[in-house]
Amino acid sequence: LFFIEPGPSSGNCLLNKGKFDYIKTKENCTSRVKYQHNTCRGTCESTSTSTYGETGLDSFCACCQPSVGKLWTATLDCPNNEVRSTNFFEIIACRCRQFKCVSEQDKSGMEEINEKGQVVDINQQSVGRRRRR
Repeated sequence: LFFIEPGPSSGNCLLNKGKFDYIKTKENCTSRVKYQHNTCRGTCESTSTSTYGETGLDSFCACCQPSVGKLWTATLDCPNNEVRSTNFFEIIACRCRQFKCVSEQDKSGMEEINEKGQVVDINQQSVGRRRRR
């Protein structure tokens, strides 16, 4: 059993019990027994606050992730009579957990306006960089 460090409890993150089913690989190898295929589903609070510096944003990110799980070793039978083993992670419980936001903010799809009220192309900005002449 794995216990993952708890995170913020804000949000709506729930365990969805999945069906018991065989593990099947791309090579059509199939597990000998069925495992429960659970999922974590929900929304968690994330924020971005205006700040100074190169990125201009201070972000706190959280997402719905497993907080308790069980690691199984599964035996697989393949069509070529080969026997393989693989790991299968069964999710037991879910919780909103903090994760590291990207250090360089993804501003794709976001419109940025300069001090004059003009829309600027974010991808062509050179914040804090000057060319030598």
